[in-house]
Amino acid sequence: DSSGVLTANDVKGAYEFTTVERDTVQKTKVIAANYQQVKSENLSFGTNGGRLAGVYVELGDEVKKGDLLAELYCEEEKLYFTELEYNMKTQKMQIEHLKAQRNLKLTQLVREKDKYSADEYQSKMTELQDEYRTQIEDLEDKIYIENMEYVQLKQLLEAYRIVAGMDGTITYVGNTGSDFRSWAGNKMFTISDGEELAFLCNEPEYIPYFTLGETYVFAT
Repeated sequence: DSSGVLTANDVKGAYEFTTVERDTVQKTKVIAANYQQVKSENLSFGTNGGRLAGVYVELGDEVKKGDLLAELYCEEEKLYFTELEYNMKTQKMQIEHLKAQRNLKLTQLVREKDKYSADEYQSKMTELQDEYRTQIEDLEDKIYIENMEYVQLKQLLEAYRIVAGMDGTITYVGNTGSDFRSWAGNKMFTISDGEELAFLCNEPEYIPYFTLGETYVFAT
């Protein structure tokens, strides 16, 4: 007071009391992260300048590995590819037929061996084998040449088609308008597997907060 005498303050404070319990203290940190599919693939045509013949999927469609997603016009190539397949199949059948004929005639010649002298028999045997060898080799040469064309054409046709390489969902579809022209390597589709996702954080200073093998709970 003004007299300089120290007196007690009678004003009492209002307090609430609670029991303190010991527990684990948790330290939290807010880190921004995005979901990202662990498995995905980008697909494109393998040739330039092609026009779209068909697009068979839309954004959000579920696809299976091996499904045809899109293709370019290549009717002439398809027809020639089918022709080569038919020719080679036919020529292989002709070779088998010639071999059967040759073996039958050789069997007959062996049975009639006693009719000929040793020199005559050997001469007829050689003549018969040479006759069929020439026909078979001609057909084998044709098959060899056509097979080289077949392999090259097959690779070309594969470049004209886009096929799913995995099971998943179509999460991206590129330009499919009337002005479309293919460009090798230009992304046309993305397939993603939504069953397995990962958190993606682009801020490296947060890396020390995580330890390999530990389990974390993320709030969404």
